[in-house]
Amino acid sequence: MTKFSVIVPMYNASRTIRKCVESITNQSFKDYEVIFVDDCSVDGSPDIVREYGVKVIRTRRNSGPAAARNLGVRHSKGEIICFTDSDCIVPENWLSVIKGIFDKTGADIVSGMMRNANQKSLVSRFIGYEKNACFSELGANDFFCGTFNTAIKREVFNSVKFDETIRDASYEDVKFAFQIRKLFKCVFSKESCVYHINTDSLKTYAKKHFRKAFGHARLFASGYVIESFGPYSRVFIHRIILSSMLILFLLMSLFNPVFMYTIMFLVPLYILVNRAIIIQAVRNETLLGVFLVVLILFFDGFIVTLGVVTGIISKLVPRSLVS
Repeated sequence: MTKFSVIVPMYNASRTIRKCVESITNQSFKDYEVIFVDDCSVDGSPDIVREYGVKVIRTRRNSGPAAARNLGVRHSKGEIICFTDSDCIVPENWLSVIKGIFDKTGADIVSGMMRNANQKSLVSRFIGYEKNACFSELGANDFFCGTFNTAIKREVFNSVKFDETIRDASYEDVKFAFQIRKLFKCVFSKESCVYHINTDSLKTYAKKHFRKAFGHARLFASGYVIESFGPYSRVFIHRIILSSMLILFLLMSLFNPVFMYTIMFLVPLYILVNRAIIIQAVRNETLLGVFLVVLILFFDGFIVTLGVVTGIISKLVPRSLVS
């Protein structure tokens, strides 16, 4: 049996797919297969992948990354299933490092981190600062499972699969992680690292964080314990809580100016919670760049608050009342 199956879901990924497939097909460890799962792209992404002689399978209809990953697993032959994303670049020793971690730890699931591969714009660098801050909170004993860099033994999928009712790329991996954490031995290692081609678009970033906040809220409303999601998600949750409080007191100050004193306390607290991001900006950006990073942080706070409120409402309010 093949040692590894590398599965990559893709949808209209022509901007990044060439760098992704080139890195995956250039591994120093040779006992592996590669499967790209095309979720009905219309931009020629599958044709680019086929140039490299890589297997491409296609979903019957656009179904989202969860369904694409499950389809890839069904078509795979490897003992260990490795997931990454179509906008990621993996190092040449990626599979060798993962194999070493499995051999050393006896784990069922091995997850790793990501770094920024796009330094062109302030937005892409901000996203990199944000990810660095989150990963700095993670230790060897913490649980984390991001499908941009996770390897899973085949037998795990006999018990748990990705929830195909989650159609977009938002919280399907968080829910999957919660389901497997108590059933299998999960290891997070900073030795395993991929490089993410961050977007340059603030609009794209905002949409992604809205979906992420929406998903966390739905999981919380379903009874999932946020503490179980690990430090990575807890940093995000702290931002959501403080952002919600800032917006609430800002609205209340419109009716009673005394609430401005509370805002004067919450603003520096919000900056303090996000200090790991701001410190990186101070080290790498101009004074204007640092100021813009702080503005993006507050803008992100507004977006995630909207996502949380929408997520809770969508879970708690019956669809019959909404429609």
